[in-house]
Amino acid sequence: MLRFATLFALGTLVFHRSPELPGWPWWAAEVLLGLLLWRLPLMRSWLAFPLGFVWSHAFALVTLPPFIPGDAGVLRLTIDAQVVSIIERSSYGARFLVDAGHLQGADGPLAGQHRLRLSWRDP
Repeated sequence: MLRFATLFALGTLVFHRSPELPGWPWWAAEVLLGLLLWRLPLMRSWLAFPLGFVWSHAFALVTLPPFIPGDAGVLRLTIDAQVVSIIERSSYGARFLVDAGHLQGADGPLAGQHRLRLSWRDP
């Protein structure tokens, strides 16, 4: 049991050290690799390592926040939203959570429900 827990934790650690999140096709390949390893009796005790990696990958893909298309620079958006949290004030300004009913980007409207955390800088 200790070996399983250690290998599972190492698998999750290796996943979290990856520089970017691979997509669903990579997850399917990982599952197939795990099934192939299961067929080899000598590798069954080591299967916890890829299992930890695959579990972390699936969890990250399912809980990933919505992706707003565009480059990593400035993204111009028009937002029709409603404030849904208490405004948090600090020395730099205010921060609050909004539910965006309508999001209009440079390429057109962005479909889906979006919850955004916005920062408002005090002059």
